[in-house]
Amino acid sequence: GRICEECYWRELVLKRIHINCAIFSSLDAANMFELFGVWLVQRVGSMKAAHTIHRYVQFFISTERRWSPIPAYAELLEQFGAAGLRRAKLPMEWLKEKYGVVPDPQLREADSERRRIAAMVSTVPPASIAGKALAEYRRALESKVDVGHLTIRSMRLALKPATSLLSLSDVNGCTLPDQKV
Repeated sequence: GRICEECYWRELVLKRIHINCAIFSSLDAANMFELFGVWLVQRVGSMKAAHTIHRYVQFFISTERRWSPIPAYAELLEQFGAAGLRRAKLPMEWLKEKYGVVPDPQLREADSERRRIAAMVSTVPPASIAGKALAEYRRALESKVDVGHLTIRSMRLALKPATSLLSLSDVNGCTLPDQKV
């Protein structure tokens, strides 16, 4: 009862920010996290910031290990993927406001499509005949994407029926589909 509730939460979040800053090996990364923490308090309030500040530490640790200055969006996308950046929504908003790191919707969509393609292709055993045929078909489609004759989405849409057909033709992937299949 010695301080008001808002002061308690503000004191607690500042203490948590300070404790989390000790995790970083470089002073620049610790200062960056501290600036983010102060921004987070202003953005969502002291109580919510105190409850959620730990959730963002891993994002900043990963960026510290890979980059010393602020990374570009393409580098962040490569490191975390589109799904990882969606989980780090508030740090991304902070990077956008403070450092001008602007998300690129086309890069994000391409990353999501690549993730879907990888998940789809992984359903066929790679060492099987079907897996080798699918890998060759994928390489042919990727070459068309590289020269601009095909979009990454069209590539995924073309791979889906091929994957389904190969899965239907032989569960073990030992034979390729015939006319009956």
